[in-house]
Amino acid sequence: YSATAAAPHAAVVEAVALLRSAIPSTIAIETRLANHTGAVRCDAIEIEQLVMNLAINARDAIDGSGRIVIELAQAALPERVCTGCRAPFTGEHVLISVEDDGHGIDSADLS
Repeated sequence: YSATAAAPHAAVVEAVALLRSAIPSTIAIETRLANHTGAVRCDAIEIEQLVMNLAINARDAIDGSGRIVIELAQAALPERVCTGCRAPFTGEHVLISVEDDGHGIDSADLS
């Protein structure tokens, strides 16, 4: 395996196309996809898998009908610390987010 610089837009579009058959018609899929973002050092298939997994989790959180929003954007982040390696980072990044209007996590389980 060798990660290369991938433009995430095409991978996210492909994932959304694949999701149409996995998401019931009672759940709307809304996209907010920036056409031009920076490239990411990742395999395009990994981006597709990421979006697919997050969207399937969102589908499972929706009871009956609802909406899933998939976003791809360029984002300027203030300084943060990586939760994995504890190294600080800041600057321009590519943001991929999946949001749903499902019931959420039960308050008793949040702690």
